[in-house]
Amino acid sequence: WQWEDGTTNLTKEDIITQSTPPEWKAIYKGNLVSNDENGISSGSQRKLVRTDNGIYHIVYESMGQVWYTHSLTSNYYGAWSEDEWMFGGKNPSMDYEGNEVKIVFELFDPSYGSDPVIYLATFKPGINGNYIWGETEEVLTYSPSYYGEAKPVISYEPGIVFIAYRKNSTDGIYQKTKWYSSSSGTWYW
Repeated sequence: WQWEDGTTNLTKEDIITQSTPPEWKAIYKGNLVSNDENGISSGSQRKLVRTDNGIYHIVYESMGQVWYTHSLTSNYYGAWSEDEWMFGGKNPSMDYEGNEVKIVFELFDPSYGSDPVIYLATFKPGINGNYIWGETEEVLTYSPSYYGEAKPVISYEPGIVFIAYRKNSTDGIYQKTKWYSSSSGTWYW
């Protein structure tokens, strides 16, 4: 958790030693809760999937971040894992093959790079019903002026990942495809 001024993990001594302590307000992130009314709704992007093992997976936006969680049983109304912060980002979309989930979203962090990226993350089944991070990668970069509007969508099938997106407001829809052979893959335009 963090405080409204952006600091984290303040101790009681940090607050007491200030000559005029400011007013502090804690910001908490609730499980499966978003402060964005469109956090999980987007007619063009899949935010909820159910893998072959019956587990539900959700990706959404809240507090300017991308979050991922999954059910711990095949009952949608049962227990859920703690939300996992993926990165500060926008417009996540997901798909699955078998029991593996791939999530694509827009990511822009000026301390990380000068251009936004479309980022791909994989979650795989782990032990005790949890899902764990698999490989992650940058798929492509685009103009900072278009950040938040690329709205990538993903299709994931055996041996292939297909990502459609917009990279500006005047062109049509672009795509990038990754074909897998053995355990490695190659991206094609």
